[in-house]
Amino acid sequence: MRCDNCGKEIADNSAYCEYCGAELAEPVVLDQNSLEKVKQYEKEKKQKEKQDARELLKKQEEERRKKRKEEKNKEIPFYENPKSFLICKILSFAAGGFMLLVPFLHWKYLWVNDGIGKSQYTGFSLLDQCKVHEVPAVVISILFILNGIIMLYFAFQDNNETAREPKIKLKETQLLIFRILPVIVGILLLIVYTHIAVYKNSAKNFWELKLSYQSSIDVSKAFHPELKGLFCRMGNGAAFLGVGLSILLYIFTQGFRFVLNTLNEEDDAD
Repeated sequence: MRCDNCGKEIADNSAYCEYCGAELAEPVVLDQNSLEKVKQYEKEKKQKEKQDARELLKKQEEERRKKRKEEKNKEIPFYENPKSFLICKILSFAAGGFMLLVPFLHWKYLWVNDGIGKSQYTGFSLLDQCKVHEVPAVVISILFILNGIIMLYFAFQDNNETAREPKIKLKETQLLIFRILPVIVGILLLIVYTHIAVYKNSAKNFWELKLSYQSSIDVSKAFHPELKGLFCRMGNGAAFLGVGLSILLYIFTQGFRFVLNTLNEEDDAD
């Protein structure tokens, strides 16, 4: 055997190195049973390390889940969030504003490209017809404006905490009918106006203007095949969009405010 200290060959049974005097440790001889125990220990050690790693990951995930849950619980419900009331407030005033703008918006548009230059012709508005003393247009304009004022009144009452309650107390059913009234009036005004002679005559004149441009374009295409992209289109103007958008916003804000108030009342009751 060799000395662990100086590395020289010495007798196998030596307790000390005869060259350097170092004490020699007794060699440890493991039997088969001891080797199996060592292997089993190493195996169990690795399994425990894996198990500890899995438990640590599980614990970390549980802590993250708990933290997310706590943060979620801290979040303000949408019906208590001031932003919800602000959005409702803005949209409710916008509904009345769009209704007030209807008499000033045009009901038709004409878009022409005749090869010379693109031209857009805006159609007639209620204000245009009022200027030429069309009585139906005047009446309908006034009704549209009154309808918009009613919408703005409800918007003011719903969004102003200091607003005075009306002196005339209405029952729930009567109040519901009164609130639905702007929607019904808006739809009826749209239907009535588009079916009276004032609107039909103006639309007819606009249609004849479109036909004249279209015939000119057809002639140009016949004699000049190289001309491309010529067109003449007519459609409904912004007034239709104004009425539709006003009614949709009004219905949405009334329903949304009802949900907000109902949920907040339930929270107060709890």
